[in-house]
Amino acid sequence: MQYFDDIVFVSVDETVSGTDAVVRMPKVIYSLILSVAGRVSFRNDGLRPQVIEAPALAWLCPGHTYTYRPVNHALWHRYHVSFHGTRAKRMMERGYCSLSDRGYMRVRQVVPFEDMFRDIIRDVLKRDVSHHPRAVVCLEAVLSLAADEVARRPPPMPYAEDIGRLAQTIREHPDHPHNVADEARRLHLSSSHFRRLFCQYVGRPPHDYVLACRMHRALRQLRETDRQIKDLAGESGYDDPSQFSRQFKKLVGVSPRAVRHASFDHGSLRI
Repeated sequence: MQYFDDIVFVSVDETVSGTDAVVRMPKVIYSLILSVAGRVSFRNDGLRPQVIEAPALAWLCPGHTYTYRPVNHALWHRYHVSFHGTRAKRMMERGYCSLSDRGYMRVRQVVPFEDMFRDIIRDVLKRDVSHHPRAVVCLEAVLSLAADEVARRPPPMPYAEDIGRLAQTIREHPDHPHNVADEARRLHLSSSHFRRLFCQYVGRPPHDYVLACRMHRALRQLRETDRQIKDLAGESGYDDPSQFSRQFKKLVGVSPRAVRHASFDHGSLRI
């Protein structure tokens, strides 16, 4: 049935391991990962790692690099589904990305999610076109379950909408000045209280978040363009390129020159 042809499954699997995983997403492929057991350090494009404790659902978008490291090399049990298509793009951009800007969410009732992933994997591995519509329906059901989880959460923290807008502005324009004191005054809060709320919502203090977003943009520029490192340093707020390089290496794990060399000479770098 052509109605279901706008989703194409690329790969599916269930894995239990204690080894690291580095995923460089192709430009048109999307993935979902359901963690059902274990704790894993999750990093998106070289930004500071965040520890995800199962059960959790993560979504991977095209053009990004994701690193997963099981904490203490303990076993990590996960399900993985990769797919592409026009519906896949809409599902991610209008669905999952609207649920959390961190790229993952904790789930309270993991059994329904696990059932859906198992059904998808089973139907895809049969390699029978008659099972494809059911796999697509299950994939849609996972998004429905995730949206329901979010809807049933307790009411959001105070000023969440304002902080969310500020975080989005920082992500979109990391090179612009962002005055926390002005934002706190606008909301009639002290600067210290606003910083605490921002950290609770985003997971890191405002200054650290601005820095991470600037380094994230610099990382992409190093990989995708031939712009000078000193120019990227200036746009990131550093007059001294060597200071920029030290901070970049601290956050990303390698120097800007190493990223540039890998991007243009070899095309890959695990970070």
